[in-house]
Amino acid sequence: MTKIIDISETKTSLKLTQLSKRIKSITNDERSSFNSLKIKGDILGDWSHYYWVCSGRRIYFTKPFDLDENVVTSKTHENKRVIIPDLFSDLLKVYCIRSLKKGTSAKATSAKVGAIAWFFHHINFKLENISKVNQDKLDSFIPLMKKEFVKRGPYERVKIVRSFISKLLIPTKLVSSFEPKINMVNPAVSQSNVTTEEFKQRSSDVYLEDIDKYVGFVRQRFDNDIELIKMNKRPIYGQPKPGYDELRLLAIPFFLAFGLRVGELCRLPENALGYDEKNEKYFLRVLTEKGELAAARPCPRIWQDIIKTSIERILELTKTSRARSVKIEKNAELALSKLLNFSNRSQEIVEAITSAGFSANDYFIRSEINQKPTPTDTTLPWSTLRHKDFETAAKGKISVKNSNDRAKRYTVIYSKTMVIKALINRWNKSHSIVFKENITEDGVLKTKIKSKTYQYNLPFSKHLFCIFEDTFSAQSVGQGLLPRPMTPRNISNWFSKDSSKSLTVFQRYDINNDDGITVSITSKKFRHWLTTALKRSGKNEMMIDKFMGRQPGQSRQYDHKTAKERAEALRRKYLSDPPPDDALGARIKRMRDNNVSLDEIESAVIHSLSVLHFTPWGTCKRDLDINPCDKGMMCLRGENGDGCQHFGIDPDDHEALINIQNTKILYENQLSALLPNYKELMSTLNRQEPLDQHIQYCIDTINGCEKAISSYNKAKKNQKGQIDIVQVFVPEKD
Repeated sequence: MTKIIDISETKTSLKLTQLSKRIKSITNDERSSFNSLKIKGDILGDWSHYYWVCSGRRIYFTKPFDLDENVVTSKTHENKRVIIPDLFSDLLKVYCIRSLKKGTSAKATSAKVGAIAWFFHHINFKLENISKVNQDKLDSFIPLMKKEFVKRGPYERVKIVRSFISKLLIPTKLVSSFEPKINMVNPAVSQSNVTTEEFKQRSSDVYLEDIDKYVGFVRQRFDNDIELIKMNKRPIYGQPKPGYDELRLLAIPFFLAFGLRVGELCRLPENALGYDEKNEKYFLRVLTEKGELAAARPCPRIWQDIIKTSIERILELTKTSRARSVKIEKNAELALSKLLNFSNRSQEIVEAITSAGFSANDYFIRSEINQKPTPTDTTLPWSTLRHKDFETAAKGKISVKNSNDRAKRYTVIYSKTMVIKALINRWNKSHSIVFKENITEDGVLKTKIKSKTYQYNLPFSKHLFCIFEDTFSAQSVGQGLLPRPMTPRNISNWFSKDSSKSLTVFQRYDINNDDGITVSITSKKFRHWLTTALKRSGKNEMMIDKFMGRQPGQSRQYDHKTAKERAEALRRKYLSDPPPDDALGARIKRMRDNNVSLDEIESAVIHSLSVLHFTPWGTCKRDLDINPCDKGMMCLRGENGDGCQHFGIDPDDHEALINIQNTKILYENQLSALLPNYKELMSTLNRQEPLDQHIQYCIDTINGCEKAISSYNKAKKNQKGQIDIVQVFVPEKD
């Protein structure tokens, strides 16, 4: 009997086979890169494993939902995760490898992998649906993201998937070629537009005008408590143990003076403060984050004495923990065995250990650990031995009768060797947390701080904030046995409510805002506060970006000046000599040439700036409520590329300059594709034809961009000199 073959099924099967072969081919091409990263130690794990470890972080190749159909979070148990099918997992791993090779952090790469896993879930993890990916599939992915995530989350995840499609699926011909677009509004646009409600809400979330006042109140009340203690009086508030508040108060000047990120603060070296003898100025050595180079940040003169005093006091408070760290780094077993010496143990304890069949030199009992430590105690805490890390060190119970005891009592006996081994494991784990790297490399601890642009060896003992592990724990009494650097969490839990079981410093010192609400801040607010202060003082935007360790143009996101302040700053620029090279600046020049009085010129400027608002390329003085702008790119185009009369140029707005340059490149590329010799044919254009009209539109826009860029160049030439970067608060007095 002849078997009838379904042609459509055969074609589908053939397509799936070809698709599978193509994915396997792509995977094989990337396996060599995976092996190289694995040999270097940048990746731990096998290709087939459902997660890899990169820089101390796990990158999972699992589905967004667990076995119980719950969304996977960081708290989801390993056994609950669902592994992604092989071919889909291979695509994720290929994209992951390419991301890591570009220098993308493990954290960012993990987020990308997670977003793509959501897209695979959207197409039901069916292989035949990969080849069907198109703009409609990407558009239908948006509602799912809006449902599962909020605020900027949906847009960012759709953006990642768009990149995955355009940079992997399309080039490898797994899907038909198309130009993927994100058909949703980027919330970052409205958040960066100073005229929107989103910007105002974001400003209130990340900016606190009186941050210096509130931390000043804490310092004042802390100092008052110290004075009461010196007079043998009871403090009003009091810190739980030495260093608990003081070390973090000593860290605040680094936030206020330099606007350090919390990670940069925590990894300052012990020799952070340097002195330039040639220029007679202090500087701070900062291991900058966010991929920027490590830098020497000039110390503002007004902060020099405070920073010097803070560092001296920090070194004094951390002297003991630093010394212990040095000993452990040289020989961990020897250093820790000396801390478990128990030389003053009684003869009864020695006899009890020996009679139980143990060596008195190699074992100790729990009662030998100080059960009532003082706040300054730096020995092995009683509570630590109850941790599961020390379970294997417990060797049972023995009967002991001390001279002060009425009868024998049973107590747990521990192996010193096993306790030391457990302590070394804790020491190694703390390295993994601090350096975000693998715990060991050929048996040697990793002590390197890595960035895209540099790496720096900085052992615990070389950190400025080298503390005992329990210094910042309000739940324990003593300082702890092992030293380690201060962590970002130690700062955030101290500043912010709801981030820890412990009370924040503002709750403990009763610091409230004008509405009677307890103050709560994040470390990032210091960067917003300092950037805004620098902008209000009239500092150059490029200088601010450099000083704060940012890429050019990023400071605009940290600017919280009011609209009135912005208009006032521009008013001063237009009344300066020479004014900005735009329509209003030209009008001011003409008024000066005609001997118009200063009062009339100032009145004209104030009137022109009364409805000022901002565009990506500069400012606009047009009253959009009364006279809306109905022409695209009118700011730069104007009439025949001369620019709009309402368009204003701020020579210090470098982000606007970048936008202008990018706009010019965009339209030049369009013209090059449409008409390579467009400059020679400008006179022959027929303004009635749609294509000719578009070409003229591009030409006018390019001319407007060139005119705007030349205005920036003229302003740069006219600039009489830069203010020294070290004088970022108050200009040096003569």
